[in-house]
Amino acid sequence: MGGIARMAPIWRRWRFAGDDGGSVQPGDRLLEGARRIHASRRSRAGWYGTVPLVGATIPLAVGAGLASKLPHEPHVAVAFFGDGATEEGHFHESLNLAALYRLPVLFVCENNFYSTHMPLSARRLKDNIVQAADAAGMPGIRLDGNDVLAVLDGTRQAVAQARAGAGPCLLECRTYRWRGHVGPAWDLEVGERRRSELDEWMPRIPSCV
Repeated sequence: MGGIARMAPIWRRWRFAGDDGGSVQPGDRLLEGARRIHASRRSRAGWYGTVPLVGATIPLAVGAGLASKLPHEPHVAVAFFGDGATEEGHFHESLNLAALYRLPVLFVCENNFYSTHMPLSARRLKDNIVQAADAAGMPGIRLDGNDVLAVLDGTRQAVAQARAGAGPCLLECRTYRWRGHVGPAWDLEVGERRRSELDEWMPRIPSCV
Protein backbone atom coordinates (compact mmCIF):
# COMPACT_ATOMS: atom_id res chain seq x y z
CA MET A 1 0.00 0.00 0.00
CA GLY A 2 2.69 2.46 -0.97
CA GLY A 3 1.79 6.09 -0.65
CA ILE A 4 0.61 6.12 2.97
CA ALA A 5 3.23 8.74 3.60
CA ARG A 6 1.97 10.82 6.48
CA MET A 7 1.05 9.43 9.88
CA ALA A 8 -0.29 11.19 12.97
CA PRO A 9 -0.68 8.64 15.77
CA ILE A 10 -1.62 8.98 19.40
CA TRP A 11 1.42 9.19 21.65
CA ARG A 12 1.48 5.51 22.61
CA ARG A 13 1.77 4.63 18.90
CA TRP A 14 5.14 6.26 18.21
CA ARG A 15 6.42 2.74 17.50
CA PHE A 16 4.77 3.04 14.07
CA ALA A 17 7.53 5.48 13.17
CA GLY A 18 10.01 2.65 12.81
CA ASP A 19 7.77 0.30 10.86
CA ASP A 20 9.30 1.27 7.52
CA GLY A 21 12.90 1.17 8.70
CA GLY A 22 13.08 4.73 9.99
CA SER A 23 14.65 5.79 13.23
CA VAL A 24 12.89 6.99 16.36
CA GLN A 25 14.45 8.95 19.19
CA PRO A 26 11.96 9.00 22.08
CA GLY A 27 12.81 11.18 25.02
CA ASP A 28 10.89 10.95 28.26
CA ARG A 29 10.72 13.87 30.62
CA LEU A 30 8.61 15.07 33.51
CA LEU A 31 7.04 18.47 33.04
CA GLU A 32 4.86 19.91 35.79
CA GLY A 33 3.96 16.44 36.96
CA ALA A 34 2.74 15.25 33.54
CA ARG A 35 4.52 12.55 31.58
CA ARG A 36 5.10 13.44 27.95
CA ILE A 37 6.74 11.49 25.16
CA HIS A 38 8.20 13.35 22.23
CA ALA A 39 9.27 11.44 19.13
CA SER A 40 11.14 12.58 16.05
CA ARG A 41 12.16 10.57 13.03
CA ARG A 42 14.03 10.31 9.78
CA SER A 43 12.64 7.84 7.25
CA ARG A 44 11.15 7.42 3.82
CA ALA A 45 7.63 8.11 5.09
CA GLY A 46 6.31 11.28 6.67
CA TRP A 47 6.06 11.20 10.45
CA TYR A 48 4.19 14.12 11.92
CA GLY A 49 5.08 13.43 15.51
CA THR A 50 2.95 12.47 18.46
CA VAL A 51 1.59 14.26 21.51
CA PRO A 52 -0.14 13.09 24.71
CA LEU A 53 -3.22 15.30 24.32
CA VAL A 54 -6.28 13.18 23.50
CA GLY A 55 -7.38 13.72 19.92
CA ALA A 56 -4.76 16.38 19.22
CA THR A 57 -3.08 14.54 16.33
CA ILE A 58 -6.31 14.00 14.38
CA PRO A 59 -6.31 17.52 12.87
CA LEU A 60 -2.64 17.02 11.90
CA ALA A 61 -3.69 14.21 9.58
CA VAL A 62 -6.32 16.45 8.00
CA GLY A 63 -3.68 19.08 7.34
CA ALA A 64 -1.40 16.43 5.89
CA GLY A 65 -4.20 15.25 3.62
CA LEU A 66 -4.74 18.79 2.40
CA ALA A 67 -0.99 19.14 1.82
CA SER A 68 -1.16 16.08 -0.42
CA LYS A 69 -4.28 17.10 -2.31
CA LEU A 70 -3.24 20.63 -3.25
CA PRO A 71 -0.20 19.53 -5.34
CA HIS A 72 -2.09 16.40 -6.52
CA GLU A 73 0.23 13.98 -4.74
CA PRO A 74 -0.92 10.34 -4.37
CA HIS A 75 -0.28 10.18 -0.62
CA VAL A 76 -2.84 9.23 2.01
CA ALA A 77 -2.68 10.60 5.55
CA VAL A 78 -3.59 8.38 8.52
CA ALA A 79 -4.69 9.38 12.02
CA PHE A 80 -4.57 6.75 14.78
CA PHE A 81 -6.56 7.33 17.97
CA GLY A 82 -8.58 5.55 20.65
CA ASP A 83 -12.31 5.52 21.36
CA GLY A 84 -11.89 8.20 24.02
CA ALA A 85 -10.74 10.66 21.34
CA THR A 86 -14.07 10.35 19.52
CA GLU A 87 -15.61 12.39 22.35
CA GLU A 88 -13.32 15.34 21.65
CA GLY A 89 -14.27 18.24 19.42
CA HIS A 90 -11.11 17.72 17.35
CA PHE A 91 -12.50 14.42 16.10
CA HIS A 92 -15.81 15.74 14.78
CA GLU A 93 -14.33 18.93 13.36
CA SER A 94 -11.65 16.94 11.55
CA LEU A 95 -14.10 14.46 10.04
CA ASN A 96 -16.31 17.30 8.84
CA LEU A 97 -13.48 19.26 7.23
CA ALA A 98 -11.92 16.20 5.60
CA ALA A 99 -15.27 15.14 4.14
CA LEU A 100 -16.11 18.66 2.97
CA TYR A 101 -12.90 18.93 0.95
CA ARG A 102 -12.74 15.22 0.08
CA LEU A 103 -9.28 14.88 1.55
CA PRO A 104 -7.28 11.63 1.34
CA VAL A 105 -7.36 10.81 5.06
CA LEU A 106 -7.93 7.58 6.97
CA PHE A 107 -9.28 7.99 10.48
CA VAL A 108 -8.38 4.79 12.34
CA CYS A 109 -10.08 4.36 15.71
CA GLU A 110 -8.74 1.61 17.97
CA ASN A 111 -11.88 1.00 20.00
CA ASN A 112 -10.86 -0.99 23.09
CA PHE A 113 -14.00 0.08 24.98
CA TYR A 114 -12.17 1.98 27.71
CA SER A 115 -11.04 5.57 28.18
CA THR A 116 -8.69 5.43 31.18
CA HIS A 117 -10.95 3.55 33.64
CA MET A 118 -14.32 4.48 32.17
CA PRO A 119 -16.04 1.94 29.90
CA LEU A 120 -17.69 2.99 26.66
CA SER A 121 -21.14 2.19 28.07
CA ALA A 122 -20.65 4.82 30.79
CA ARG A 123 -19.75 7.51 28.25
CA ARG A 124 -22.21 6.93 25.42
CA LEU A 125 -25.83 5.85 25.21
CA LYS A 126 -25.07 3.85 22.07
CA ASP A 127 -22.11 1.85 20.82
CA ASN A 128 -22.10 3.77 17.55
CA ILE A 129 -18.70 5.35 16.95
CA VAL A 130 -18.68 4.26 13.31
CA GLN A 131 -21.86 6.24 12.68
CA ALA A 132 -19.92 9.46 13.12
CA ALA A 133 -18.84 8.85 9.54
CA ASP A 134 -22.44 9.07 8.34
CA ALA A 135 -22.93 12.39 10.10
CA ALA A 136 -19.84 13.79 8.37
CA GLY A 137 -20.80 12.37 4.98
CA MET A 138 -18.06 9.79 4.58
CA PRO A 139 -17.96 5.98 4.59
CA GLY A 140 -17.39 4.19 7.86
CA ILE A 141 -16.22 0.60 8.24
CA ARG A 142 -16.43 -1.46 11.45
CA LEU A 143 -13.70 -4.09 11.63
CA ASP A 144 -12.59 -6.86 13.97
CA GLY A 145 -9.44 -5.24 15.31
CA ASN A 146 -8.07 -8.64 16.35
CA ASP A 147 -8.21 -9.94 12.78
CA VAL A 148 -5.15 -8.59 11.00
CA LEU A 149 -6.40 -9.72 7.59
CA ALA A 150 -9.76 -8.01 8.06
CA VAL A 151 -7.97 -4.80 9.06
CA LEU A 152 -5.65 -5.10 6.07
CA ASP A 153 -8.54 -5.61 3.63
CA GLY A 154 -10.52 -2.72 5.08
CA THR A 155 -7.49 -0.44 4.96
CA ARG A 156 -6.72 -1.36 1.38
CA GLN A 157 -10.29 -0.56 0.38
CA ALA A 158 -10.20 2.81 2.14
CA VAL A 159 -6.80 3.72 0.68
CA ALA A 160 -7.92 2.86 -2.84
CA GLN A 161 -11.00 5.04 -2.47
CA ALA A 162 -8.98 7.93 -1.07
CA ARG A 163 -6.49 7.75 -3.92
CA ALA A 164 -9.33 7.69 -6.42
CA GLY A 165 -10.57 11.01 -5.08
CA ALA A 166 -13.49 9.61 -3.06
CA GLY A 167 -12.32 11.33 0.11
CA PRO A 168 -11.79 10.17 3.69
CA CYS A 169 -12.94 7.09 5.56
CA LEU A 170 -13.39 6.14 9.21
CA LEU A 171 -12.19 2.70 10.27
CA GLU A 172 -13.38 1.48 13.66
CA CYS A 173 -11.16 -1.41 14.72
CA ARG A 174 -12.83 -3.12 17.67
CA THR A 175 -10.58 -4.83 20.16
CA TYR A 176 -10.19 -4.91 23.95
CA ARG A 177 -7.79 -3.45 26.47
CA TRP A 178 -6.34 -6.55 28.04
CA ARG A 179 -4.17 -4.76 30.57
CA GLY A 180 -4.48 -1.52 32.52
CA HIS A 181 -4.54 2.01 31.20
CA VAL A 182 -0.97 2.39 32.48
CA GLY A 183 1.30 -0.51 33.33
CA PRO A 184 0.86 -4.29 33.38
CA ALA A 185 -2.04 -4.52 35.88
CA TRP A 186 -5.39 -6.02 34.86
CA ASP A 187 -7.46 -3.12 36.26
CA LEU A 188 -9.82 -5.55 37.96
CA GLU A 189 -10.76 -2.89 40.49
CA VAL A 190 -12.84 -1.28 37.73
CA GLY A 191 -15.62 -3.71 38.72
CA GLU A 192 -17.14 -7.11 38.20
CA ARG A 193 -18.05 -6.29 34.62
CA ARG A 194 -14.37 -5.91 33.82
CA ARG A 195 -13.78 -9.46 35.10
CA SER A 196 -16.53 -10.93 32.91
CA GLU A 197 -15.30 -8.96 29.91
CA LEU A 198 -11.82 -10.36 30.34
CA ASP A 199 -13.23 -13.88 30.41
CA GLU A 200 -15.02 -13.16 27.15
CA TRP A 201 -12.18 -11.40 25.34
CA MET A 202 -9.08 -13.30 26.46
CA PRO A 203 -9.72 -16.30 24.12
CA ARG A 204 -9.86 -13.81 21.26
CA ILE A 205 -6.34 -12.49 21.73
CA PRO A 206 -4.72 -13.06 18.31
CA SER A 207 -1.59 -14.63 19.80
CA CYS A 208 -3.74 -17.21 21.62
CA VAL A 209 -6.06 -18.14 18.76
